[in-house]
Amino acid sequence: MLASEVPREQWELFFDRFNRQHAGERARVERYQPGTGIIFEIDNCVFQRIHDDISGDRHRLGVVVGEPYQNQETFLMTDPRQLLLSEDESIHTLQIHGTDGRSLVVRLICKTKAAA
Repeated sequence: MLASEVPREQWELFFDRFNRQHAGERARVERYQPGTGIIFEIDNCVFQRIHDDISGDRHRLGVVVGEPYQNQETFLMTDPRQLLLSEDESIHTLQIHGTDGRSLVVRLICKTKAAA
């Protein structure tokens, strides 16, 4: 499964399409830190959306998971530098890499392809 980079100038359009395509799908979220590996993970949660927040000189991406209007959690990546997307038959993986070396990985089990 090869990963393709999403150009930064296309992130807003990509997030809009990605959110519409994957909202409500089961997800696994992993946070990696250099030299440590996985420092946090949550499995079998419901993907809601990714949002882009630029305020002042700070840029953050938020990955929101959980049931709508209850128990939602947002995973933030401050100063993201790269988005990579990998797709196979039933799992789409989005890697968000930060300028500090940390990474946030979202793995989605795709309804449309998994049901086929």
